[in-house]
Amino acid sequence: MLLNRIAVAPAAESKVEAICQASDVIGRCVYISGPEVGGKYQVSTVDPQNGSKIPSIGVIVEKLTSTTCIVQLSGALKDIVTGLTPGKALFVGAGGILSHSLPSPGISFAYVQPMGVAVDSNALLLSPSLSIIKRIA
Repeated sequence: MLLNRIAVAPAAESKVEAICQASDVIGRCVYISGPEVGGKYQVSTVDPQNGSKIPSIGVIVEKLTSTTCIVQLSGALKDIVTGLTPGKALFVGAGGILSHSLPSPGISFAYVQPMGVAVDSNALLLSPSLSIIKRIA
């Protein structure tokens, strides 16, 4: 059987400047933590074991100041996360880190949010899903 190859364009890269916490670091998944201030989203690192700190909207890719960052919402993301397995899905993990593993439910539960797929050991296509599943211990 012959299969025709279909060209699929990755999601367009989308980034926004946001107000973040001084403790938020590059490579962490973030959620909207407050109302817009001066046209900028307020974001904080997600916590998959806290329903009020999810869903993730994207990943911090740059810190402009200790409390101002660039969040990538979608598209090709390279050299921010390493050790990836091409073709495997990525999820929000503990501490807001992108992980191939589902988050551990800990004592009671964890929320599972798909974030994209690895395309190389240091690159992924970021496409945060709003379809979130509650994983019970």
